[in-house]
Amino acid sequence: MKALILAGGPGSRLKAFVNDRPKPMAIVNNRPFLDYLVDELKKYGITEIGFALRFMPEVIQNYFGTGEKFGIKTFYAVQTDLDLGTAGAIKLAEENLKDEP
Repeated sequence: MKALILAGGPGSRLKAFVNDRPKPMAIVNNRPFLDYLVDELKKYGITEIGFALRFMPEVIQNYFGTGEKFGIKTFYAVQTDLDLGTAGAIKLAEENLKDEP
């Protein structure tokens, strides 16, 4: 089963805490927040996780890579057009989500 995480926001309200990374990569107890989310999704049978990215996408791409070291497969939908909004980010990931509930 697959999941898509919307992780593209710049974190403007959290700028004081995450000025060097996207907000989903904020450190919580010495781990990026996304680590916890990936762990939870795996508990429910998610084996492939996509990340819809816009702000500093390379930070998340470099951290998770192929997902192998996390026990998952990953895919990335990187939004370069700022006018697409949330629905646009999901549309970019559509091809990777076909035939999945």
